[in-house]
Amino acid sequence: MADKASQKQPNTLFMTADELRHYADTIDTARASKAFDGMKNADDARKILMERMSKPIEVTDQMRANIVSRVKATAAEGKNELMVVQFPVELCMDDGRAINNNKPVWPDTLTGIPRQAYETWRDRLKPAG
Repeated sequence: MADKASQKQPNTLFMTADELRHYADTIDTARASKAFDGMKNADDARKILMERMSKPIEVTDQMRANIVSRVKATAAEGKNELMVVQFPVELCMDDGRAINNNKPVWPDTLTGIPRQAYETWRDRLKPAG
């Protein structure tokens, strides 16, 4: 009978090829699950944003003051352009094609808050120069 020292002991320091494949698959699955959860969270946040931006809002005095402050700061920096609002193309009736192609009718494609922002600029700010 062979003594215990001569019997082949399993090597616990290294993984077998099957164990390594299983471990790698487990890691990949965990990463994919985390990425999917992140995508779902981003999708949920986008849906909330779309819902909020699809309807006009009541512009408060605080909002007006904030915009005036930003305009003054922009002018003080010697700039003559200011991005006031950024929005997903889905808020345009043509998914942004008229804007991207610089069509004269692009304002007509706006909806919700983007349309409200444009109309405020057109009716109040543009006439003021």
